[in-house]
Amino acid sequence: MILAAETAVGPHYKECVDMMSRILYEAELNIDYEQKYQDFQSHLSSRSLTLSIEETIANAAVKASFDIEAKLIIAFTNTGHTAKIV
Repeated sequence: MILAAETAVGPHYKECVDMMSRILYEAELNIDYEQKYQDFQSHLSSRSLTLSIEETIANAAVKASFDIEAKLIIAFTNTGHTAKIV
């Protein structure tokens, strides 16, 4: 979700950012990431798909985050691709 320039710098930018934060926080609470990961693993194994090196590293990072109950994963990226595949 992205704030448009008008709302990000307008007279009520703080209220916009606060509302956006609350919306995104609530949305995050309602996504079952572990189930999405399991569905992805099932999809991979049912089709015998091979992951790229980047996808393999991202997949391992997600698996590790569940194993250690991490609160977040930080992905450094120049293009956004790494964050997208994680």
